[in-house]
Amino acid sequence: MSLSERARERIVVTGIGAVTPIGATWPEFRKNLWSDKSGIGEITRFDCANSPATWAGEVSEATESFPELSDETVAALGHVDVVRYKFFAAALAEALSSSRVNGAYAPSRIGASLGTSSNSCSILDLRWTYGSVRSASGEEAWLERAVREAVRNPVPPDYLVPDLLTQRILREHGCDGRTRTHIEACAASGMALAGAIDLIRGGVVDACITGGFDSLVNPLGLCVFAALGALSTSGQIRPFDRDRDGMLVGEGAAIFVVECRDAALRRGADILCELSAVGTSNDAFALTAPHPEGLGAARAMRSALGRAGLSPSEIDYINAHGTGTALNDPSETQAIRAVFGGHAQKVPISSTKPMYGHLIGASGAIEAMTAVAALMEGRVPRTLNHSTADPACDLDYVAEGHRELPLRHALSNSFGFGGVNASVVLSQPSL
Repeated sequence: MSLSERARERIVVTGIGAVTPIGATWPEFRKNLWSDKSGIGEITRFDCANSPATWAGEVSEATESFPELSDETVAALGHVDVVRYKFFAAALAEALSSSRVNGAYAPSRIGASLGTSSNSCSILDLRWTYGSVRSASGEEAWLERAVREAVRNPVPPDYLVPDLLTQRILREHGCDGRTRTHIEACAASGMALAGAIDLIRGGVVDACITGGFDSLVNPLGLCVFAALGALSTSGQIRPFDRDRDGMLVGEGAAIFVVECRDAALRRGADILCELSAVGTSNDAFALTAPHPEGLGAARAMRSALGRAGLSPSEIDYINAHGTGTALNDPSETQAIRAVFGGHAQKVPISSTKPMYGHLIGASGAIEAMTAVAALMEGRVPRTLNHSTADPACDLDYVAEGHRELPLRHALSNSFGFGGVNASVVLSQPSL
């Protein structure tokens, strides 16, 4: 197949693996998505006595039940990151098994485009309690201590290059093609889906492992978001609600196997949905705040629709970024209004972060996976905890309960720090 032919090829999802706070496999996740199950609860993994927040979306399954990482990989990781790389390995194994892609292509033709956060520094490992991270003398003293500890405890060089770590795990699972690891804050795994399309259509690989994995359910992760004033103090994420008071972090992995539709059909693979397009943008407005009018978010959505060849009225469902923070929700609402015009009042919109938390580098992947489940089930998941209307957020947020609808195309938004934005269009497969 020529590159020009590949550039027109449709990309489909043939396997999914999931490790989430509401289910540690793809079937469990799909089942619990419709049961109003919330994975948000009191943190159990470490002592929260001096914590700025005690709630998160934890994966309840013991990590001992997940595939073992090689000694070489474990040696390059701190305890925090062993957890999230185990999530990745478990979801990867499930996605590969369900897709049956191993053996269909040469290992060198199975690549990866993945999203996550930058690796935690070993000096900020779980051995640090909240009491030691949050000193009475303030942030400057904490930073001084971090520098001193870093000098005494240098980290392995490969630890600072996430590609090397993901490559090891991928190679152990028979995937030895080109690998990209995206670290673009909350949009990382949305960007990873765009990267997967590029790798396949560019002829670099025939199939691609994509999605994201992350865990910031650790002392450092919570302290960072508490310092930003982003964490909910109520123990609930309330997207688009007047009384919203912030986000809560989650953890897990959502991994997809994607490939060209025609090749998938030839090998008799089950096609779950089409990865129709990804639109990206960067408004570079501020490090931690979205543009108040959602200009970058709107550009990403317009780009996704244009690449998919769809009009706004053809989108049947939007899975919103919907963090439940003061600034994000009105900004995203304005962006949707700008792009969708009159259809903005008609299209159902939901944020599913109240079910599993904000997975940061993996948030785009788990929310795209939620959109796939919606397409497969013909149902729109509800926005939990939405009870009081906000005049600045006045669209249809599916607050009353899950809604059965014929769904053909869904849009999933991910907007990250620094103004980096990704919007993903997923569609029913048309064979």
